[in-house]
Amino acid sequence: MKFIDRLLNKTKDGFVKENVVIARVGAMDYLGSELGMGLNPNEFYAVHVTPDELFKKETIESIEGVDATYIHPDKLEITLNDWRGLTVGHVQNIYQDGDFLKGTIFIKDKDTIATVEQDGIKEVSLGYDSDIIEKDGKLVRTNIRANHL
Repeated sequence: MKFIDRLLNKTKDGFVKENVVIARVGAMDYLGSELGMGLNPNEFYAVHVTPDELFKKETIESIEGVDATYIHPDKLEITLNDWRGLTVGHVQNIYQDGDFLKGTIFIKDKDTIATVEQDGIKEVSLGYDSDIIEKDGKLVRTNIRANHL
């Protein structure tokens, strides 16, 4: 998702405080091997996120306060046992804006801030669990529960 096109907003203490697009309504393509549903592993499949699922109270509440990481963790989740070594900040103030979920990311790790500034990183990616069902001939993501951003 789109992150920034300009200099980073910072707090008086030097932390990054940016409004970001976290997720959107629509389809995203995945290899069959990523979906684990007995699909052709080398073929791409569109997985749809509907407004009803993305803007569900439980989805939004699951994103509020999640840890921010520099990259997705190797295990694709953060747990009580490893959060300290993976977390560089957090996300808060989650809200709907049209077809998007947006919020504020706080980055509090000096090295991560320097890397983002140096490399011009402009995207964030939500780490989450969900179910995928077939509905009306389409693959649809349901029960979205965030773990990290």
